[in-house]
Amino acid sequence: MTKNQTIGPLSVGNVVSAGLRIYRDHFNAYFNIALQAYLWSIIPIYGWAKLLALSALIGRLAYHETLEQPEVISEARPLVERKMWSFLGQGLLVGLILMGGILGLILVGAISVSILWAILGKNNLMIYLVGLVVFIAVFFAYIWLASRIFIAALPLAIEDNMTATAAISRSWKLTKGSVLRIQGVLFLGFLIVLPFVILFLLIMGFLQLALASIFGSDSSSYPLIVNLLSIAMNIIIGALTLPFWQSIAGVIYYDLLARREASRVKH
Repeated sequence: MTKNQTIGPLSVGNVVSAGLRIYRDHFNAYFNIALQAYLWSIIPIYGWAKLLALSALIGRLAYHETLEQPEVISEARPLVERKMWSFLGQGLLVGLILMGGILGLILVGAISVSILWAILGKNNLMIYLVGLVVFIAVFFAYIWLASRIFIAALPLAIEDNMTATAAISRSWKLTKGSVLRIQGVLFLGFLIVLPFVILFLLIMGFLQLALASIFGSDSSSYPLIVNLLSIAMNIIIGALTLPFWQSIAGVIYYDLLARREASRVKH
């Protein structure tokens, strides 16, 4: 935290409001970055690294907006893009962490169900109850794990001399005790985004019906046109929603740092 910072820790509602305000005030600039990011994602490996770097760039810009110390995009972008391969490595590592954690829980659950199956028989109600408990446990474990590393890209994008693994560790430490608050923020954000996603899906369905009536669903060109339309719509939806989520992430990162600073002052 800087000495010029005057904003304190934020409530769940204030985090979402701040993220929404930043998204609205910088929509054109952030949408342009996000659109470039999703267009780059079409290219394997290099494009994926660019996608992750540009995504993190939006989060960095939003974080500095929260600090009321806005950055110039042309100056911030090179600082983030030079770490693009670190973002790719971090993305792979985060994916492995999530996958490993979930697979581990599923394995434990499957072993538990198998043991009960062998002891009680396959038609015993207890087996189904244990299976349900395992499913719920895996679901909430995924939420907990994802929340702990949700902001992993932000330290890498913002802090100097930060490695991909150190950024994950920083996210893990900062989010300790804040999982429910982060989930509250993400849930409110989801409620905001959901109507627009539904609208785009309806538009997509309407366009598919229109194309089917024009070209005929049995036409050889129809699947290609629909696939191209689907890709275009996904890119547009991604470019519209990515800045919102990254604005939220930037505010969350600020809030977690502010809470850590407040905790230090108390002690």
